[in-house]
Amino acid sequence: MARKEEIMKNYKRFIVLLIALLVFNSVYVLAESQVFTGLGHGHNGDVKVDVVFGEDGSIEEVTLAEQAETPHIAQIALDSVPGWIVEYNSVAVDTVAGATMTSRAIINGVRDAISQAGYDEANYKKEMPKENEKISLETDVVIVGAGGAGLSAAIEAAQAGARVLVVETNAYAGGASKFALGMVLYAADEEEASANKALTAEQLCAGIQEHNAEHANAELLLDYLKHSKENVEWLTSMCPEGTYVVQYAPGNYPTGGMEAADYTYATVNASESDPGMYYIDALYAAAQNAGVEFLLSTTADEILTNDGIVCGIHAAGQNGNDYTIAAQKVILACGGYGGNYNMMLETSNMDRPFYLGPTSNKGFGILAAEELGAKVEINPMVVLEGFGQDVYSTYGGLVVNIDAEVLSENDEAIENLYAAGEISCVQIVDPDHFVGGENLSWNIYSGRIAGRNAAKTQG
Repeated sequence: MARKEEIMKNYKRFIVLLIALLVFNSVYVLAESQVFTGLGHGHNGDVKVDVVFGEDGSIEEVTLAEQAETPHIAQIALDSVPGWIVEYNSVAVDTVAGATMTSRAIINGVRDAISQAGYDEANYKKEMPKENEKISLETDVVIVGAGGAGLSAAIEAAQAGARVLVVETNAYAGGASKFALGMVLYAADEEEASANKALTAEQLCAGIQEHNAEHANAELLLDYLKHSKENVEWLTSMCPEGTYVVQYAPGNYPTGGMEAADYTYATVNASESDPGMYYIDALYAAAQNAGVEFLLSTTADEILTNDGIVCGIHAAGQNGNDYTIAAQKVILACGGYGGNYNMMLETSNMDRPFYLGPTSNKGFGILAAEELGAKVEINPMVVLEGFGQDVYSTYGGLVVNIDAEVLSENDEAIENLYAAGEISCVQIVDPDHFVGGENLSWNIYSGRIAGRNAAKTQG
């Protein structure tokens, strides 16, 4: 009995000692580390970060406490920036290309926490190291832009046997298509037209010409529309089952003598369970499977020529690397100029246009090709009913022929230079239709044409 009581006393002493040690360690850790919640403003609202400081003021941990950023655009920043801040004990880290606002929100949240903790922000200014290498690469086809058009071009060129390299400013593939809802317009066949009052290729062509009489190219427009159903079938053949649905959208405007209530648009859309990225996810996966190589966070800044003939591009990496890329063919699929505010003001009747796509679309391809003598046409942006001064797409850029070759001022093909997507949409689009899914449809068509033709050997 005495032995049992002694064991119990010892056990109680052990428990008391253990509790005391735990309390002591907790107090000790709290004394060493401090936690402050900082606030930064992101794309969709406030971003809150919890920042843990060590006893010496070093940043030991940064975690996201609250945020409502768009996942498919901001995720790389959400995953990367906190770790960089801790690794370099710095708020002078890089932002993620294509998710700049989210990156800055995290950084500003940490800056706020530094201020709350009473530390001097000047002690947290170490810059991330750069590679700063000069790199020369060689490929058959180099594509500027990894949006819907660039990815479509890459798949076709790679499947035709070409070596393909895609250069993309943002840290992710998708471009302006990443900001879209995934609705792809196509021309209905006779059966669909009869059953759903959906517009055929000829009807869509006439309607677009009616709204875009100045710039419309009837041959190119009709060819694009006649292949539009084939192209959405090509797209959906790569998409996982259940990620898309076919829908017939109500008409928007009187066209071809019909009122809006008299017709529908045939479209492929993201399913309700999908966030709308089925389109880009499928193309990016297919491009990777086809062996396409990507340089992300890398910005093309010059089209290279040799004796006046296009022979590649120059690009600058966010990592400080300098790239000279020799290529037999160059495809410009780098979007429009919505990220160039001055160009937006000059080409619209808006006093404060607000572009809803990636700010990386600054018109590089248009301006660089124009220096080589490319023909440029601009369809001025107008305020659309229900959209105010929000701009989803720009409607001007390079003029191309039916083979996606960029044309000169003399309407002659510029050798080795192709364009696809928003940068080349001026001849086939009007604002009324472009915001209703024609942009994604044109991306596929023009990208596939550019990729096929660029993959062909010269001569």
